[in-house]
Amino acid sequence: MGNGLPVFGKTTVTVTYDSKTVTLPLIIIEGEGAALLGRNCLNNIRLNWGTIHLLANHSSTLHNVLQKHQLLFCDELGTLQGATATIHVPPYSQPKFY
Repeated sequence: MGNGLPVFGKTTVTVTYDSKTVTLPLIIIEGEGAALLGRNCLNNIRLNWGTIHLLANHSSTLHNVLQKHQLLFCDELGTLQGATATIHVPPYSQPKFY
């Protein structure tokens, strides 16, 4: 068949196009190049090819977001501060020790 692509991650995104909003799967691969839409995306959003005139590279916008929020995208683990949480445990629960 061909060579596989190195998958970096997967997510779900909400896409709005021509007043229609759909939720689509998005697969992120390593490398550079143009973004590709799969058949599942094209079947759901039905692009109006006659009105598409420009394909733009938005890497500078992405770079700005990554720079602005460096702490969110760093490789080190962080801690959540300033939040409280409650864990509700039924009274009949049995503790398990590992």
